[in-house]
Amino acid sequence: MASYAGISFLFGIVIIKKGESSVLAYKSRNKGIIIHRLPKVGNLNDHSLSNKIRSFAGQMKLVFLSNAIYINEDFNKAEKIVTAIIALIFIAIFTFLPYLFSEITYDNSSSSLPAELLYNSIKSTVKLALLLALIYIELRLLSTLFKNHSAEHKLINCLESGKEINYENVKKASHINPRCGMVLLLLGTIVSIFYFGITDGIIKTYLVNYVFIERFFIHLLQLPILTTILLFLHKYYLKLITSNKYLSFFINIQKLTLIEAEEENINLALKAYQNL
Repeated sequence: MASYAGISFLFGIVIIKKGESSVLAYKSRNKGIIIHRLPKVGNLNDHSLSNKIRSFAGQMKLVFLSNAIYINEDFNKAEKIVTAIIALIFIAIFTFLPYLFSEITYDNSSSSLPAELLYNSIKSTVKLALLLALIYIELRLLSTLFKNHSAEHKLINCLESGKEINYENVKKASHINPRCGMVLLLLGTIVSIFYFGITDGIIKTYLVNYVFIERFFIHLLQLPILTTILLFLHKYYLKLITSNKYLSFFINIQKLTLIEAEEENINLALKAYQNL
């Protein structure tokens, strides 16, 4: 397993991580490339499950912290307010609409395993559809995000190939990486359907027959367990999809979030790496 990772998120920022160290880079509208050293979280050289859990939680923290830094430094007051409103609306829609849609299309009186699997399949499908809609909107409005995503993949692949890190080598590198977050997201969708399908069936059969809002909070309480299962399976999942050509779809889904990196995107990723 590699000791490097990259994150591109929402506004086209780039985070390059090595071991415990992380660096944020973004292109300011007025000040050129801005660099920030981020708090140390998780150790990519430690592949134990407990460290993977800490690293996953830490990377989520880095994502939100980095976007907060970028918004605070590069947005004016009006842009900050609009961004906050849009973010809250999307979070509310992404959180509750899948449950509401599933309640409308599902017979809640049944607690059988097939019925609960169907409920959670509908919920996960709606979540994926919303995510794809967000990707399409960002593709139209924020193409830099997808180019930066390509650049950080290229840099990580170049690092892992052992080649000298320079502009030409990074440019030639592939921007397909099996450890992309989109690949993990697809695994998470599949695992969550079966996990919540089984636990919902057991809880509704033997404990309590719950509906929309109760189901949401019960699912929320189980997220740490689901995340632990997901991170445990991740290594085996990567081996499976990288060794079987018929499962290449699970790797290629990341192409939805990639646009071939240009010079400024590659230079941004290189700048972050040089400041590690």
